[in-house]
Amino acid sequence: MRNFILIKLKNNLFNYKNLILYLVLITTISFLSIHINNEEMAEDFLYTVAIVDYDESALSSSFIKELKASPSIEVIVLEDIDGATQRLTRGNYDVVYEINKGFEVEILSGNFKDIITLHKEIDSLSVAWINDQISIQIVREWIFQDMLLRLNKLDVDFDVDVLREEFEQRQEESTLVRINEIIVAGRGTIEEKNTNHNSKYAFKLMWGVFILYSLIGIGKNIITEKEKGIIKRLELSSMTVFKYQLSYFIIGLVNVLIPFAISSIIVFNYDIFNLEETIFLIIATVLYSIITWFTVILLIKLTKTKRTYILTSQLFLIANILLGSGIIYNLFIVSDILSWAMPLRWYVQNVVQ
Repeated sequence: MRNFILIKLKNNLFNYKNLILYLVLITTISFLSIHINNEEMAEDFLYTVAIVDYDESALSSSFIKELKASPSIEVIVLEDIDGATQRLTRGNYDVVYEINKGFEVEILSGNFKDIITLHKEIDSLSVAWINDQISIQIVREWIFQDMLLRLNKLDVDFDVDVLREEFEQRQEESTLVRINEIIVAGRGTIEEKNTNHNSKYAFKLMWGVFILYSLIGIGKNIITEKEKGIIKRLELSSMTVFKYQLSYFIIGLVNVLIPFAISSIIVFNYDIFNLEETIFLIIATVLYSIITWFTVILLIKLTKTKRTYILTSQLFLIANILLGSGIIYNLFIVSDILSWAMPLRWYVQNVVQ
C-alpha cells in the first residue's frame, strides 16, 4: 500500500502537466480572491465627502487630516466650490463642505457659528450622520486648542507633538458617542459592510468545486481500473479493495492540499483570512474532502458501469454547484432543504464567514 501510494504520488506531483495545472489553479484562485477583497476594501467607505478649504490654516489642515482618518468617510479635498457642487449633483459625493475663511480664528475664540458651509442634495439622507461626525471632530479640535492656549498662558515648558499624541490616545480610549447597532429586516449593519465576506466566499467556492471535481475524477479512475481487472490483480498481492480506495483518497488529498495550502498562505498575506481562520479552513477542507470521498465511493457502489458513474457524478457536481453554492437554493423551499444534502453547502456557507 505504501509503495503504491508513493509511486502514484510521484507520477502525479512531478508530472509537468499537473504542475502547470496547479500553478494556474493557485494563481487564478488567489488572484480572484485578492481582487474581490481589494474591491470590497475600496467599497468600505460609507460616505464620500468633498471639502474645499478656503481658510488654509494649520487648524483647518489638521481638521481635514483627522477627518481622513475616519474609517467610514472618504475625504476628497478640492480647490473650487463650483466644480465640487457640479460633481455633487452628478452623484460623485454625498455632501460637499466648504471651510469658510476665518475657521481657525472662530474656533480658537470658541465660536462655532457659520464656520463651515454645507452643500447637499435636497433628498440626501446621509447628511445628519456626517454632520454629527464632523461636529464631534470640531469639538475635539477646539478642546485641544483650548487646552493648548491655557498651557501657554501658564508658561509651562511642554512639547506640542507629545501633547497632541497623548490627547489623541486619550480620545481613542474614550467614547464620546456610544453606538447601539440595530439590524433592520433585509438589511445589514455597518460592521457587516466592512468585511471581506465575498472574497472568503469566492475562495472557498472555487476550491470546494475543484476538490469535488478532482475526487469525482479519481472515482472515474477507480472504475476504469476495475473494468480493466487491475483491482483483481492487486487483490492477489494482498491489496484489499478498502486499502486500494484509501490509497487513492490519500493520493487525491495530497494532490489537493498542497496547492490549497500554498493558495491559503498567499491570501493570508493579503489579510483575507487571519491565522486562526486559515488553520481552521485547512482542517475543514480535510473534513470536506473526507465527506466528499465517502459520497464518491457510494456513487461507485451504486453504479455498475463507467458511463453510469460519469452521468451520476456529473449530476451530483451540478447539483452541488447550483444548490450548495447558494445560486438557487433560496428560490423555493424544496431547493433550500435539498441544499443541505450537498457537501459544498456546508463547506462554503458555514466555514469561516
